[in-house]
Amino acid sequence: MSCSFCERKHLVDIPVLLADPDQRRRLVEEFDLRTGRFTGRSWAYHAEDPISLVADAKRIAGRRLLVMERDDLEGAQAHLKRVYAIDLDKTDAQGFVAKRGIVDLLDLADPDGVSLPAQPGDRGLGNPFLLPLRSVESILPLSGGRLMVANDNNYPFDAGRHAGQADGNEWIVVRPACGWGGGSALPASAAR
Repeated sequence: MSCSFCERKHLVDIPVLLADPDQRRRLVEEFDLRTGRFTGRSWAYHAEDPISLVADAKRIAGRRLLVMERDDLEGAQAHLKRVYAIDLDKTDAQGFVAKRGIVDLLDLADPDGVSLPAQPGDRGLGNPFLLPLRSVESILPLSGGRLMVANDNNYPFDAGRHAGQADGNEWIVVRPACGWGGGSALPASAAR
């Protein structure tokens, strides 16, 4: 069966999810690409915060996915912009899919100053480098264990990098110390 995995939010699911006593639960559901239908198989993903968004998910191999989880905040208020690896074949003690932190996009090592120079009023440039943009919502696995991360700037409304100035689109490439395929989670560094 050729399958894709997605986070499904249909109107019929909203009352069920709103009534869920665990507001951090998100559902990953299997979709059969050949039949064009959901298979009925689902897994529970545990978000870091009840208001966290699952902005993107990419299948990396078998039943392993990379998941972009973020808040809906920008600038100094941003507190969650992370990429996790999940394995649909493994669950934790509460029955949620096993989840391992890959990279914290609000704490990226930039010892060589790749992100500089900063302009007066810029936020998140230097070491550590931060991606304090509201709509960080796209991940692309690259060769060598690297990840490309991009934002949607919602032009002209978002101003996470510099207060009062509309954000541009930003694409960064990070090289998590553990890669995205396996190993233990470690801090990431900005990749050249």
